[in-house]
Amino acid sequence: MADGIIKFQVYLVRHGESMGNIGHNGKTDVSFVDREDPALSHDGERQALLLGKRFEEYPLDFVFSSGLRRAVSTANEVIKTQPENGAKEIEIIPELSETGVPEDYYGFTLPELQQNYPVKLAEGLNSERMIVASKGTDDYWNLARAEKIWEYLHNRFNSGEKIMLTAHGCFNTSMFLSALKIPPQTGFDMSFSNTGVTKFIFYQQGTGRYGDDIILSYHNDLSHLYNEFPKMLF
Repeated sequence: MADGIIKFQVYLVRHGESMGNIGHNGKTDVSFVDREDPALSHDGERQALLLGKRFEEYPLDFVFSSGLRRAVSTANEVIKTQPENGAKEIEIIPELSETGVPEDYYGFTLPELQQNYPVKLAEGLNSERMIVASKGTDDYWNLARAEKIWEYLHNRFNSGEKIMLTAHGCFNTSMFLSALKIPPQTGFDMSFSNTGVTKFIFYQQGTGRYGDDIILSYHNDLSHLYNEFPKMLF
């Protein structure tokens, strides 16, 4: 059968290792901001750089990120290495925020993020906050949030665009389940390692090779880390 008509492609990525992932190196005097919105660790910075190198000869049309700095920092390493015809700025989708963000953490403002990164609020969105406070880890609330993001992408893209979404381990699970229409709490789970790449291809309705509208090409690929972080692959 002929190849399908691609609507758009998505590379769903988890941020590089953060200071939160490693327990802030055992420090107990961590500030509220650093606890709720940790920066990348030294290894995380290197992982993000290697992720950027993975895509340095593969132009992405758009790079999106949550407004949490570990995700923005990771997306920035991709932007920095994009070829001339690739994406040059990061669009913030607040709904991409990690699960468990407390209501009393406001997050960095857009002007504050713009001091360090080439960012803007995603086209067509209207939000003062660059993050979304979470209703805990409620599976159905997070799934509804993911569904809003997929709806936004489907409404905006229709010409085979190549898109990166840079987000978070727990929320990427909701994105994965929502994309494949798998209900939560089925006993099925998946891993999202730091800078792991998961690729989806969305087709024009009914035009996939076997009549599919979506294909999962691969999940949690870490091949860009093989030489420097081999333990993450085994």
